[in-house]
Amino acid sequence: MKKIYFTLLAGLFVSQLDAQLTLTKAFNEPIVGDVQNQKEYDSLSIVVPKTTGANQTWNFTNFAANANTKSSTFVTPASVPGSAAYTGVTIVENQGSGNYNYWKATTTNYELLGSSSSTINFNYSGSSAIAAIWPVNFGYSNTDTYSGTVGGSFSGTLAGTITTLGSGNGKLVIPGGTN
Repeated sequence: MKKIYFTLLAGLFVSQLDAQLTLTKAFNEPIVGDVQNQKEYDSLSIVVPKTTGANQTWNFTNFAANANTKSSTFVTPASVPGSAAYTGVTIVENQGSGNYNYWKATTTNYELLGSSSSTINFNYSGSSAIAAIWPVNFGYSNTDTYSGTVGGSFSGTLAGTITTLGSGNGKLVIPGGTN
């Protein structure tokens, strides 16, 4: 009997070592206080792997780091002047230097409501841009149209389409050998 329990526990432990194949709101949507750091890499004429499907390996180890780094902090709308112009905003991505992205997080959706800087702003007041409908996994597909206004140094209307796809799963290898 002990052997059966050991086998079941070992099986559960091994299954927990796999990568997350389904992206969920709880583990992937930012909350107030989160910091997002980005480092940029150049392909330098290396072919960018774009294969799709199950069990892929995307190898980016030969890409060269460039000097560009970006850092964002997620803050409350009340802490950012002008947030009230973005109806329904629940979290703001502060990119520094007066640059902001205004997001709306619901129980199922993660939506971009607009962006602003010191010279221009985009307000998706006609229809937000849905970045994700949770959960997201292999085979996921969402296409959403957005519309709104442009203000600041330029003025006018904006409209477009955002498409989010879960076109593959597998192993991502980035410079430094991190998987």
